[in-house]
Amino acid sequence: MTPFTVRRLGPGDEVARADLFGPAVWHWHAKADGQPIGFLMAYVHQQRHVMFDEIGVREG
Repeated sequence: MTPFTVRRLGPGDEVARADLFGPAVWHWHAKADGQPIGFLMAYVHQQRHVMFDEIGVREG
């Protein structure tokens, strides 16, 4: 595998932020009693197919 690094986005990362928060990326956040309990992230492809990429649910 090719080595890679992971880092938090910060100042100067506007292109990456535009990709993550563009109209082709959908985010949903679930709350109960004001507390986060889950999330869902999906990408809409050019052919209008939706790919669900991440689903997170907090143990209840």
